[in-house]
Amino acid sequence: MTPLNELADWARPDSTAARLFSGGVDQWLFGAGPLEASSAAPLIAQLTSWRDAGELAAQAPVAATRISQARVVVANSLTALGRTGLQLVAALVDGKTLPADRQSAARAVMDAAAQDTAAAGRVSLSSCSPDARSGSGGTGWARPDDA
Repeated sequence: MTPLNELADWARPDSTAARLFSGGVDQWLFGAGPLEASSAAPLIAQLTSWRDAGELAAQAPVAATRISQARVVVANSLTALGRTGLQLVAALVDGKTLPADRQSAARAVMDAAAQDTAAAGRVSLSSCSPDARSGSGGTGWARPDDA
């Protein structure tokens, strides 16, 4: 028998939630009308939930097991993704372009989360990438029609 003590042994990606979130992001970003907080409410709620869940999970005691250690990594990634997503939504609603350093930081959070959670399954973040938004090689966080 093989022991089931690796993250990949017990973690199952929730692809339905990822698809729904990605679809909601696409609908909000590329739909008709202005980017408003009211129409982003479901995205804001999900990002807030992920941020809060990550913060809570990171507070649990850490054991010397691989699963426990992986939980902390995934929890920290979830928290960072939630915070970053909320900052990006706020910037888009306010019609602001993030400074280059904040864009780089957002990309780094998404890249790190993709690596940290690879064993547990990846959430598609393609809709949230600056390259998908700007149409100008990733230089801004704006709708393609606003660029």
